[in-house]
Amino acid sequence: MYEDFIEMVSVYTEPVLLLEGKRKVPGDIAAKMANLTAKLAIDTDSIFRSGNAPGTDRAFMSEVRKLVPHRCEYIIPFLGHYPNSIPDESAVHYPDELSPDEILDIKYHINAACPERSLLIKNYRQGYHNTGNVKSLYFIRNTMKVMGAASLSLDIPQYAIMYDDRDKPMEGGTGFTIKMCRYLNIMVILQNDWLYW
Repeated sequence: MYEDFIEMVSVYTEPVLLLEGKRKVPGDIAAKMANLTAKLAIDTDSIFRSGNAPGTDRAFMSEVRKLVPHRCEYIIPFLGHYPNSIPDESAVHYPDELSPDEILDIKYHINAACPERSLLIKNYRQGYHNTGNVKSLYFIRNTMKVMGAASLSLDIPQYAIMYDDRDKPMEGGTGFTIKMCRYLNIMVILQNDWLYW
């Protein structure tokens, strides 16, 4: 229930809510995403974190970016990634800002949580955005969204509100991010719950 979630969130000061999911999202569900986060922006002092991808990310952020742009955080793969959808007042961060130690820490946690991604992540080179590096860059960015970064004053999220594909669950970047959240003991709330709030 929505009221129960508000009660859980209210114990934190400026809790971070990670909002994310599949790129393909039906219009009626996208509208519910926008309504839900607009209510959360009014009822809580939450920080809303997104990857700024088309689909779910944009739907969740579509209203909060207007209501509370100063409480929106965008963790993007590289500077200049879809800049027109990010308000000027919002925080923007990307993996090139991380320290070498933070990158090593991210790689360690990816290897622990998702060993099937180990080879891909092993070859990641910070600062390179070419074709050979871009897939690993997205996994590094997804993990940065989940882990936060001390050097950038990015806290770890308290909750992740996500939309996954019911027919093909736990696949791609969304499945990876759900695994990372669960590995780090971040509560993941999927559409089976929040659609009925």
